[in-house]
Amino acid sequence: MKRIITYLIISILSLNCVMAQFAQNLFNSPNQQLVEIAVKNGIVLLQSDYQLLDTTNNTRYGWNNQNVFNSIYSIGVKIENGFLVTEDFITPWKNDSRFNNLSNNVYVPIITNSYNKTIDDSLITKIYYIPDNTLCLNESSVYKIDSIPHEDRGFTIDISNGDKEGWLVWILCPDSVVDKKSNLSVLTYKYNLNISGDRHVYSLPEPSTSENVVGGFYVVPNNNIIGVLDFQLVGFAFRNDMTWNLACCNETEISSPDENTSNITVIPDNEVSHDSINIVNDEINVDKINDQGVRSNKKKKINK
Repeated sequence: MKRIITYLIISILSLNCVMAQFAQNLFNSPNQQLVEIAVKNGIVLLQSDYQLLDTTNNTRYGWNNQNVFNSIYSIGVKIENGFLVTEDFITPWKNDSRFNNLSNNVYVPIITNSYNKTIDDSLITKIYYIPDNTLCLNESSVYKIDSIPHEDRGFTIDISNGDKEGWLVWILCPDSVVDKKSNLSVLTYKYNLNISGDRHVYSLPEPSTSENVVGGFYVVPNNNIIGVLDFQLVGFAFRNDMTWNLACCNETEISSPDENTSNITVIPDNEVSHDSINIVNDEINVDKINDQGVRSNKKKKINK
């Protein structure tokens, strides 16, 4: 019996040493394919649909006979019980030229639906979140949403300080603008980073690639559980002007979104308007569908 117990102890210790050696070899390996495979399912493509609300008559409008004014796509990562996302998901109109070309302050953008899929999925599925549960990491345009359940466990977050040996994971798109049909890929670099408690944002080197970089994050290996090699998320990348920065998850204080963001509400399916906007010269063609399915048309002036 003692020999069996001794054998089990030796086996467990040996397995732990093997996993530790595997993690070290993985870091030292020039081939990052295993890292890419391990983290790829944690990446999500996000879609945010929004309409325009006419504050003078409480009517909602879309674009060119569609139920949405525009659909904006962005990149996020799964964390436990939620996502880390950028402002393009929270306020999709902010960087949207279609909306910014309108100078009429009567129209207020309102999110109607949100969707997500992993980069290898062909189908995009609807998600629901509560804007009041959306928090902005200090000094960045990165947001933490902890009100969206998903089937996968998601990345655990490393909030510790000190020297890190991990990988920068960049998400690449062959197209100039990402959409739901974009063939996204992953590029990884070994990267060392020193995290200090009084600093939350770090500048990142530009990746060497000809493709469009649409997002990124930084992970470190963790093998606290015997037989399991895990990756922890240290930070999420966001673009500030022309440079990439890393918003770290070691925040001791997280701020709420700005006032305009906190007033955004997701519209249930049964309340989505069938109005649509089509801007032609200086006019808006508004198609309204009544309860009998009859379409009527009227024109409305708009300042561009």
